[in-house]
Amino acid sequence: EDFDERNKENAAKVEHRSRDGRLLAAAYFTNLPPTATLWGDKFMMQVVDSAALEGLRTALGPLSEGMVETQEGAKLVVGRALIGRCIYHTSGSPFPASIEMTDECVGVGKDFEKVVEMYTQHVIDDLEAIEAEGVHALISPFSVGVATAAGEFQKFNRWTLQDIRAKRKAFVSEFNNSTVNRRVNNVDCLFRVKMRSIPGAQTLEGEQAGGGWGFITCRKNYSFHYQIEDGALTKSYVDVPFLTLYKGLFFDKDFAQLY
Repeated sequence: EDFDERNKENAAKVEHRSRDGRLLAAAYFTNLPPTATLWGDKFMMQVVDSAALEGLRTALGPLSEGMVETQEGAKLVVGRALIGRCIYHTSGSPFPASIEMTDECVGVGKDFEKVVEMYTQHVIDDLEAIEAEGVHALISPFSVGVATAAGEFQKFNRWTLQDIRAKRKAFVSEFNNSTVNRRVNNVDCLFRVKMRSIPGAQTLEGEQAGGGWGFITCRKNYSFHYQIEDGALTKSYVDVPFLTLYKGLFFDKDFAQLY
């Protein structure tokens, strides 16, 4: 909790340091070593184990890949980041049993309602994709932040995937309300990933039989940001803009700079 509080304070300081997010990105993002594909605050990158995190990224595979979704007059850019304690994973430690990720989504378009609709559809599609893989699973209902009295812990409504399918209109309404009011939305997942290579294994079945694959839990968060057009001032629908910059690492340089 203390760590998160410090992150919030640092993020607030950075927010005042530059009104132009692109300048902040240029000043604060770096990539170590040159062959790495993880991006983050340059001071943080000096203390994390890049090789170990590259291994974690490889293990996650498509689960770590961002995307761009387009419709007429609108687009949604999705960047994925590791956040929390898992970014301090080291080569000498066991494969992490639990990680935390966030989908940082930037919607661009003059029709705000359409862009929010694209964001909501992305979240639903992502939940469906996790289940559809056949090797991963949702292990908790999707938590949608609801109105909570000041001074109380955030309250949530819980939606199973079956509930979302059966009551889609009600879910969309509640989730959109949660988004525009800057509330937390997340879900807990179980991912099956390749943890290590098995010498001599020639096939996937051989790697599985040799213990090269295993399960990790993941708390997955979703955040939304809005631009009326590319390069315009961004409005973030989160409590603390730039918080992911101070507690996480991005998988994609272009999105890291956009964020």
